[in-house]
Amino acid sequence: LRLLGPWKKNRERLSEEEDGERQRLLLALYLNLAHCYLKSEEFEKVVHHSNKALELDPNNAKGYYRRAVAKQKLRNYQEALADAEKAHSVASGDSVITDLLRSLALHDKEQQNNLNSFYQRLSKNK
Repeated sequence: LRLLGPWKKNRERLSEEEDGERQRLLLALYLNLAHCYLKSEEFEKVVHHSNKALELDPNNAKGYYRRAVAKQKLRNYQEALADAEKAHSVASGDSVITDLLRSLALHDKEQQNNLNSFYQRLSKNK
């Protein structure tokens, strides 16, 4: 990323083509960093770099997928489910994204069932 520093400082001097290339390079770098941090289980860093990638490309399925996995590992299940749904809306044919979405939806349903059971037990104890 430091190598792109001079490019960043002189952004106004870049041609449209050069700026597009810069954007593509940054996107690839952020997605690759997110992937590496996912492998090393540094989930906060995955979220950070996925966010950076999604700032550049708000419809990037890999960015949403990697952030969803990280949020799942951080036990932020609702946010993970929302990201998995976004990834699926962009890449509905991707079986890995579909599997993650199913897993998170099942977890969400189990949590709702547990919560409903808890409230039922509470109301019976009154």
